[in-house]
Amino acid sequence: MYIIFDKNSKIVINQVVERPNTINSQEIAICNNIPKYDKTLGDYLTVTNLQEKTEKYIGNDFVEKEVVFDGETCKVTEAVKVEKERKYFTCDLVVNENPNKAKFIEKQYENKVSALIRKKYSLNAELAVLRQRDSKPEEYQAYNDYAEQCKSLVKQEMQGDLK
Repeated sequence: MYIIFDKNSKIVINQVVERPNTINSQEIAICNNIPKYDKTLGDYLTVTNLQEKTEKYIGNDFVEKEVVFDGETCKVTEAVKVEKERKYFTCDLVVNENPNKAKFIEKQYENKVSALIRKKYSLNAELAVLRQRDSKPEEYQAYNDYAEQCKSLVKQEMQGDLK
């Protein structure tokens, strides 16, 4: 597996199967063991134990040749196979947790609960039930029971994330 990482911060930008080309201020490294992490919670990988290596490969160089064709001299470009070297890195990776992970998870929880409530109650309908909680206690109780079910369902779904 190849990773693309930022030269300065050593933060992993992408993981790819085939060797990519170097892009701007990014480098390429070969990494055999990529640890599990949860990108959706804002966790990210950084590079450690970076070792620069070189590898030889066969590439094309283009040379101009003069050839005589029907008595005229012409210049043609021809691809010639040559041995070249390119650098790459090997490294280990470390998982870095999002420093605002607790806030991030809480916001994710709130958004999921709201989305579930919206399946049954529009914002206007929810405000109407809350506004009339004293005059229509049965409707309010039905709404409140549904909201509590939504919260419970999301808590079960996010059980590993919520602490």
